[in-house]
Amino acid sequence: MLNNIMNNALSGINIAQNSSSVISNNISNANLDGYHRQNVVIGENPGRVTPHGYLGNGCYISHVHRENNSLLNKQYNQSLAYRGEYQAYVQNSNQVDNLFSNDIANIASCIGDFFASLDLFSSDTSDKTLINNFLDKANCLVNQFKEIDHRLQEMKRGINYQIESKIKSINTNIEEITLLNRQITKVRAIGNAEPNDLLDARDNLVHKLSSVIGVKVVEQNGNYNVLISNGLPLVTPEKANHLAAILSSKDPQCLSVGFIGENEQPYEINEEQLSSGELSGSLRSYYEIIEPTYQKINKLALIFATKINEIHEKGFDIDGNMGKPFFSVGKGYVVGNTTNKGNVDFSLSYDDVSQIEANNYNLYFNGNSWIATRLPDGNKVVVDDSNPNILKFDGIELTIDNNTAKNGDSFLVKPVNNVISELGNLVNNDAKFSVAGSNKCELSDNENIKALAELQNKKLIKGNATFTDYYAFLVNDVGNLAKQAQASADIYNGMTEKFYQKIQSNSGVNIDEEMIQMQKNQQLFNANAQVLKVTDNLFNSLMSVFR
Repeated sequence: MLNNIMNNALSGINIAQNSSSVISNNISNANLDGYHRQNVVIGENPGRVTPHGYLGNGCYISHVHRENNSLLNKQYNQSLAYRGEYQAYVQNSNQVDNLFSNDIANIASCIGDFFASLDLFSSDTSDKTLINNFLDKANCLVNQFKEIDHRLQEMKRGINYQIESKIKSINTNIEEITLLNRQITKVRAIGNAEPNDLLDARDNLVHKLSSVIGVKVVEQNGNYNVLISNGLPLVTPEKANHLAAILSSKDPQCLSVGFIGENEQPYEINEEQLSSGELSGSLRSYYEIIEPTYQKINKLALIFATKINEIHEKGFDIDGNMGKPFFSVGKGYVVGNTTNKGNVDFSLSYDDVSQIEANNYNLYFNGNSWIATRLPDGNKVVVDDSNPNILKFDGIELTIDNNTAKNGDSFLVKPVNNVISELGNLVNNDAKFSVAGSNKCELSDNENIKALAELQNKKLIKGNATFTDYYAFLVNDVGNLAKQAQASADIYNGMTEKFYQKIQSNSGVNIDEEMIQMQKNQQLFNANAQVLKVTDNLFNSLMSVFR
């Protein structure tokens, strides 16, 4: 009987010691982000039947339980993914917004100065100072267009860098998750116990991964299978499947995301299949704000330069020579999808620049005819193919040559790309400027200058906007997108914090509660120690009888 009392007390002391060890570990890790609180789970030893009844045999440690709520983890990962997406989107959209919020980048002011100096020159066409002032303003406008174009091109290259950087981060994370899967499986097989520190590390890596790319986690026999939204597996029990930054098959200026499968060759993932995470935010900001803004500013430059050229070419210089283009201007191009089976040489020109849209187009050949869809919305546009060698739509004219297109081939039409890159002022002195409306060389003839000045207030863009109106719409659109993105980012920041606090409440460490539990363990230890002392006294008393 004394032996049973002693064993019961020793089991209680063992429980108190190990429980205190776990609590002290909780306290030491209280400020460690991602640590899950642990508790000692106690089991009752089987009792034994005696003539006097069924007597207990103390207790034992069943296992160390890790507080974890898989549903909260799933919700937290989802909120991290959406927060990451909008953080990346806000970062990039703010760059564009800041560019156009800066007075230095105000094209509207430059256009205003251009026409104001033109008005001054029309008052006295013989004044060299006035013509030189006008030419200076024209050069300033060209330089301003080029500065904005350059900055937007830098942002586009910056997106490519972000894609490369984020894919590198993803690959590092999935390698570490795969390694932890193996380590966890090994520990469980050896000791039949849960390696709680490794489980914490794995969950933390999934949180980190979720911020960069939206994933779904499926637990299978204790291992994590990590899938992206379209079902492609990044992590399986066997291995990690890497991503790669590859040239987009649709747009060679932009990187795309490739999935490296069984044959070790990257398979291109459509950006729409990456539903959330920083990677999705970077891609979305490219296609939704940076590229469209680049197209819009190039469209403005195209229409402005073309309309000025049209009037300037109708006039005459001081020597009676017919006017020539005032501005040099670039033009867009067509590029074939890298998966095409055939090929076509397209020559792009403009049928009516006032009808040009600030959009790229996907041109698809179905075996019999061409189908054009506007990007990114995918809306079909009417194609005039009455001439089998010329396609016309939205102010664009595509001349077809060397046509070997196959059914299913597609081409990306970029109607305004490179417009600003080749923009320049071709008139560098007053002798070349088309002042007059006729070739009579009369000093009082400033009719062509007046015609040029009238362009300022004409609604030449789709018939409903002046140059400055269109620029104002552009700036307003950029600002609205940036504000909407920030509003969404704020929502997901709040949602993420909400789920984080729920996780902390469920599995985080509350030092006050741990100290209370530590005191209870101390009482448990002291009580069982007292039982041992009583047992010792009883044993000594019993022994004294036989002395």
